[in-house]
Amino acid sequence: MSPDELKRVAEDRSRSHRQAGHPGRWVKPDLRNGLGDYIGLLGEREFSKRYSVPLDLSQKLSGDGGADGYIRTIYGRFNWDVKTFRKPVRLLVDADCCHSRTIYVLGRFYEATESVELIGWQWGKLLIENEPRDYGRCGIISYGLMAESLRTMKELDEVVIWS
Repeated sequence: MSPDELKRVAEDRSRSHRQAGHPGRWVKPDLRNGLGDYIGLLGEREFSKRYSVPLDLSQKLSGDGGADGYIRTIYGRFNWDVKTFRKPVRLLVDADCCHSRTIYVLGRFYEATESVELIGWQWGKLLIENEPRDYGRCGIISYGLMAESLRTMKELDEVVIWS
């Protein structure tokens, strides 16, 4: 899928969320009008390409429920959820949406190339062991792990069952 097609999907999602009354309280002003959704979709696309799993382009009016898709590992089937940031200091997962059987992946967005690098991951069951808190001081309670403490993507490569 081309960047232009992804941008259209992102703009549609953003517009649908606003029309459905979702305030996007966590979205910074410069990420509104689809840019935040676009950055997220780029991260999802990178994961999808790396692991040959489908990319879900549906509207997701009520959000994605904390999962971008699922993947088979040597430990069973897990949901996966990519969190992409311009400055990925830590992997943050909303405490209300963090699930033990989800693999959370941190991505870095590069604006100049409109690309994403997947930089690390962690099992949801281990994220939940941390104390949730308001990292951004905006009223959203999240589980968080510093980027440098995440597992490497190579470690995920080793547990994924490749189709």
